[in-house]
Amino acid sequence: MNVIILGCTQVGISLATDLAKTGHDVAVIDRDANKFCDLPAFFKGLTVEGVAMDVSVLEKAGILECDAFAAVTEDDNLNIVAAQLAREKYKVENVVVRIVDPVRERVYQNMGLKTLCPTNLEGVSIFNMITGEVFDSLVSFGNRKARFVTRYDPKWEGRLICDIPVFHGEIVYAVIDTDGEIALAEDRARVLAAGEKVVFTSLAD
Repeated sequence: MNVIILGCTQVGISLATDLAKTGHDVAVIDRDANKFCDLPAFFKGLTVEGVAMDVSVLEKAGILECDAFAAVTEDDNLNIVAAQLAREKYKVENVVVRIVDPVRERVYQNMGLKTLCPTNLEGVSIFNMITGEVFDSLVSFGNRKARFVTRYDPKWEGRLICDIPVFHGEIVYAVIDTDGEIALAEDRARVLAAGEKVVFTSLAD
């Protein structure tokens, strides 16, 4: 998969690292070329200095052959404009945008953009810690361990499984319905019903 990441931030570096490790072709765009020095030594992807509103920068990064575009700078406005440009002008279907403002997140979700709001994620995490709605367990597989975490957020009602926000390194593993029945999250287009909990999994350090 060809992926463009806008923003050589901590999030962008982590995402670029994971994608490169798993064999994807990655291009990272940032207006500050010095930030590319923070990418790991093994990263062999493309780095492009410039701003995302410059179509020549996007095209140099490979937007014409792009399968996915992630806008993860610290600037909501820049992320939103770049994401819309990737989706509307270049017809990239898989566009993910980082938005700190929860109000804006809801607006741009309705426009078909996949959004990730760290403000909401932090709020949900604290809520879960306070209410005890988190169930955390470790399972060993050979010499590695996987962490399984169950979370609940009423705002997830009516959302597709593929649009549920995840922390770095996590995937949605299963859904627990209100009767306590668990089903693997094989259908990513499944819509979560009221009261359903989501099981996430990730490799433990």
